[in-house]
Amino acid sequence: MRDPPLARIYDLGGWVLLLGIGHESNTSFHLAEYRAPGARSTEVEAPILEDGRRVWRKYEDIEMHEEVFPELGAAFEETKDVEVAEVGSASARLFSHRDAVDFAQEWLTRRRVSHPTPPTV
Repeated sequence: MRDPPLARIYDLGGWVLLLGIGHESNTSFHLAEYRAPGARSTEVEAPILEDGRRVWRKYEDIEMHEEVFPELGAAFEETKDVEVAEVGSASARLFSHRDAVDFAQEWLTRRRVSHPTPPTV
């Protein structure tokens, strides 16, 4: 099995450029969600191609919490090297993918300990 693209970028020491968007769309943080202990499992559905036809399939994944990404991103920018500039009329942020994932993994781990998600019924 091949590495997921975000893990491969991490391994290669890649960089992230957020152009015209903020940390609410920072997919580096999703890799950290998978790597941080305490993620809750959930069943999700998605369309896939099967024999050339689009079909819906259920599979196990973890709960994603993009709603914390802006807060996480602000904390990341306070402690890590993030270049912020304007490109045309868009704000731009340039930073190490590895720094973002490592910081987010630690941040999410601390948050899961202090704000546990109640079990679903």
